Amino acid sequence: MTEERKKWYVLRAVSGKENKVKEYLESEMKKTDLGKYVSQVLIPPTEKTYTIRNGKKVMKERAYLPGYVLIEAELTGDVVHELKNINYVAGFLPNTADPPSLCGIRRLNVSSAQWMSWRKLETRWMLSTMSVKM
Repeated sequence: MTEERKKWYVLRAVSGKENKVKEYLESEMKKTDLGKYVSQVLIPPTEKTYTIRNGKKVMKERAYLPGYVLIEAELTGDVVHELKNINYVAGFLPNTADPPSLCGIRRLNVSSAQWMSWRKLETRWMLSTMSVKM
């Protein structure tokens, strides 16, 4: 498929299972023709946090945006249903019949809470990709 028609979408996943969703997506891309339609799968970055537990310093990784997986895809035919049927995937963000692309969220009539979570996701994702490219 042409790269021009592919757009970025956000999948909602079970919190803490983002890596599993990425693994399942990548294996499905290799096994089936899903690889023609999905080109990239990204997980938002994590940050290391330190806490003191029982007098010891413990490092823990905390996700900036738990429960989200970003995909670059062309959603034609049954691709939407194949993506929704992957284990630990709850659907697209926001949950509409026709999933909007990451840039198309501005045109939707969404609640302010959804809008703020979207803006937070979009901003952090853009910042993380800019730091990777530098």
